Amino acid sequence: RCSTLGHDLNRCWAHAQDFLHPTLVRTRQALVETLQDPQHTLDFYIDLHAHSSNYNAFMYGNLFDDPAKNEKQWQLPRLLAGETALFSLEQTLFNNDKQKAGTGRRSLGGVLAETLCYTLEVSFFAARANPAAPALPLAEIDYLNLGRSLCRALAKYYQAQPR
Repeated sequence: RCSTLGHDLNRCWAHAQDFLHPTLVRTRQALVETLQDPQHTLDFYIDLHAHSSNYNAFMYGNLFDDPAKNEKQWQLPRLLAGETALFSLEQTLFNNDKQKAGTGRRSLGGVLAETLCYTLEVSFFAARANPAAPALPLAEIDYLNLGRSLCRALAKYYQAQPR
């Protein structure tokens, strides 16, 4: 998460500088160039993170003035929740928190106007079916299965989209 210079790269997206944050600058540049080509679209940007204090997997997303876009943004989390019990819709949150303005999700959400930008958070250590349930440790297979579930959710998303 930190660069060799000690910068928290997940908070530098909004003001990334070539010398200090070259990977962020190049990533943003590649995404913008991709969208400038009329043959390409970029439907999703999903930043993957491990969470050190929350349980389960959940998403953060941006909040929009357009109710239709807000509803569209809920489609992928709903599909993912249908694929795995590890994913929590209750913990999923869409906001424009100023504290998160430097994150990839927030910063790129302003640059990639038609792209739905998410942070997928996954617990470092455990999952809970509900707040009263015991915490169950996560193993490598759980993370692999979450990745598979995300792929299935994306496939269902595209199957449901009109062409």
